[in-house]
Amino acid sequence: MKIAIAGFGNIGRIYARSIVKLNLTERKNVMILARSEQSKRTALDDGFECIHESPALIADAEIVVIAVKPQDFSVLASFLKQFLKEDQIIVSLMAGITIQQIKENLAHSKIIRAMPNSPIALGMGMTGFCSSSDVMSKELRKAEQLLSTTGRTLYIDDEKKMDAVTAVSGSGPAYFYFFVKSMIESAEKLGFESSVAALLVKQTMLGAFHVWNSSEDDLDKLISTVASKGGTTQEALKVFEQRGFASTIESGLKKAEERGRELSGELNKH
Repeated sequence: MKIAIAGFGNIGRIYARSIVKLNLTERKNVMILARSEQSKRTALDDGFECIHESPALIADAEIVVIAVKPQDFSVLASFLKQFLKEDQIIVSLMAGITIQQIKENLAHSKIIRAMPNSPIALGMGMTGFCSSSDVMSKELRKAEQLLSTTGRTLYIDDEKKMDAVTAVSGSGPAYFYFFVKSMIESAEKLGFESSVAALLVKQTMLGAFHVWNSSEDDLDKLISTVASKGGTTQEALKVFEQRGFASTIESGLKKAEERGRELSGELNKH
C-alpha cells in the first residue's frame, strides 16, 4: 500500500515513521510532500521518497495524509487537488477543519477527519476520527489501521463532536502537564528540592493512573479510598471544591472547543 504524506513537521514525521515501524507498509511506499528545505532533508535522511519535484506521484497513493497546519491548508489544497484521484482516501490531521471544508477545497469526497494528541510520539496517543458518507467500511478500516500505528483510536459518529475531541484528548496532555507543574511548584514551596518534588509527583501520577486503569471502581470510589474523613486529603479536596476547580476545568474545555469552531470559520474567510 502506497501512502503520501503532505507535511513533514512533527505530526507528519511521527506518522511516517510509525507506519514503517509497525509494518503497515514498506518505507519505499511512503511518499513525502514537504515545503521547507529542512523538512525535505529530514525526510530524505529518514529514507523516504520526497516528491516535491514530481507531485503527480501523489496519484499513486492509496491514502493521502494531510499533516499541515490548518492555516496552511488553503494553499496546499489549491496545489494538491489537481493530482488526486477519485478513489483515494484523504486522512486529515488538521484541527478545526471540517469534512465539508476539505471536500470543497480538494474537490474530493472520501475524507477521514482525525484528531491525534502529542503522545502519538511514543505510540501512546489517543486519536478520535470521523468520516464522510462516501468512505466505505473497508476504506475506513485501512484509515484506522494507519491511525492506530500511533496508539488508540476511537470512531466518532457525529462530526460535531470533533471539536470536543480536540478540547478533551487533543489538548488534554497540556492540562495534565499544567496540573503536574503546579503540584511540583507547590511541593517546592513546602520545602522540597525541585528534583525531589518532581520525583514525588511523577511517581504519584504514574501509580495513580495504573491503579485507575486496573481497577473496576469508579473515580469517586477511588477518591474515597485515599480521602479518609477528617484527614489531610479531604482538607485539600475541600479547597479545590471551594475554589471551583471542577468548574474551571469545564470552562477551559468549553473554550478550547469554541476555538476549534473558530478555526473552521477562519478558513472560510480565506
